[in-house]
Amino acid sequence: MPVESPTIEKESSSEKTERKVELKEIAELEEPIKKIIEKILPRIESGDYGLIVGDDSSGRIPARILEGFIKRICEANGL
Repeated sequence: MPVESPTIEKESSSEKTERKVELKEIAELEEPIKKIIEKILPRIESGDYGLIVGDDSSGRIPARILEGFIKRICEANGL
């Protein structure tokens, strides 16, 4: 009997954007983070941000979300 190797199906970009956040506390951060991103987007796109710091425990998750967003923008822009 042949052994099958496990595979991982990659999500398409549309599946990633349609993913629903299951934790209410995280979902509540969506609008405030959007407002922050709208204000600093030109500086993100120009590569001005190299470090994001969340200075207390309540800032850790928003900082990680911004970190991921900024990382994707920088990779897309070759920064």
